[in-house]
Amino acid sequence: MKKGSILLLECIFLQVLLYLVLGLYYTKYDNPHPEVIFFCEQNRNQSLFIQEANAWSSVSYQVVAWMCILLLSLDDIPLSGYEIIAPMLIGLVGIGSLAFHGLVHLWAGLVDYIFLDAYICYELSVSIFGDNRIQRIFYVSLTACTLLVVYLAPPLIYDEGYLLYLPDVGLSSLVIVATLITAFFITNAYLIKNRGILRKDLLLILALAFLICGFSFWLAFNGDCSSATSHIQGHAAWHVFTSLAMGSVFVHRVIH
Repeated sequence: MKKGSILLLECIFLQVLLYLVLGLYYTKYDNPHPEVIFFCEQNRNQSLFIQEANAWSSVSYQVVAWMCILLLSLDDIPLSGYEIIAPMLIGLVGIGSLAFHGLVHLWAGLVDYIFLDAYICYELSVSIFGDNRIQRIFYVSLTACTLLVVYLAPPLIYDEGYLLYLPDVGLSSLVIVATLITAFFITNAYLIKNRGILRKDLLLILALAFLICGFSFWLAFNGDCSSATSHIQGHAAWHVFTSLAMGSVFVHRVIH
């Protein structure tokens, strides 16, 4: 299949999934406890999405994925495996996040974390092994193990809204994500040290800066949610900054 056809199909696939999520407006979860705040944003079932800022900011991942695809279309060099998979995973992260914050479905929460974990594990595996068969085996194994740790580890908490037991993924998922991100930057810092810093490596430093900004906004505006007076949504800022970080890492890979 020609390069242009692959990029076009990838873009159409992500667009179709985005429209499917938008089409699920009437399936929004009717929260029995309206006073509950998710990520410091009040539930607003009367709007298009339950969490407007957190949901719409998730589109930033889609935009970054489309920009990555556009960047690849500017030359005639054949696509590598990374150049096909990475934009797809970035777009899927956005779709999962949009579904979770917009609809507050059980399946959307699961998909949201699965896509994020899959993306981070992929970037880490490429950093360690490059783009080859060993990397793909390591990637699948690492993704499966991290998901098992999060979703099968106790404790299980009974959710009255869904009437079933769910894994308490809050702390464990954050620990896994933070560990994988740290491993990614440590690995690349070691590689930069060995070859000497290049101007293109500054994109990784920029990605790290975006991540720090994202975490800072999330922590700064997610303290005491009940008394928050600012209209800034820390988790929404996290979405925007992490999507920019993903784009910076992708450009770093491509120009290498």
